[in-house]
Amino acid sequence: MPVYDLAKFSPLLRLWFELAIVGVLERDPSSNYPHFWLIADDLASLGKLPSLEILLAQTRKYKASLVASYQISAQLEDIYGRAGAEVIFDSFYNKIHFRSACPDAAFELGLPISEVQTLPDLQAYLTLCNFAPTRIQFDVFS
Repeated sequence: MPVYDLAKFSPLLRLWFELAIVGVLERDPSSNYPHFWLIADDLASLGKLPSLEILLAQTRKYKASLVASYQISAQLEDIYGRAGAEVIFDSFYNKIHFRSACPDAAFELGLPISEVQTLPDLQAYLTLCNFAPTRIQFDVFS
């Protein structure tokens, strides 16, 4: 299937993801469910997910985690508004920032923009639980 055809499935993917979120939020928090992982590569491509902010605020209560990626913060601001996007950004405690020309990324890391703009391939800044960012290197295995 060509990549451009994926846009046709965006409403279906958004519905599926929203149903998964609602399903997690309907779990009985006192039950012994297995941990549930939601993974959203390019979160902005899903469009607005009405239950996303609720999920992010209550993931631990429902034994759920969300792994999400996005290209630049402006994409999520366009979808959720500035305040909604801030709620989303602040709900992720562990973050990996790759090279970015966006000043917001450097501001969030508390680093000069030149350090974030010039990161080599396979290097990033890792922030865990709001501790200071640490520069990391990824290895490629063939």
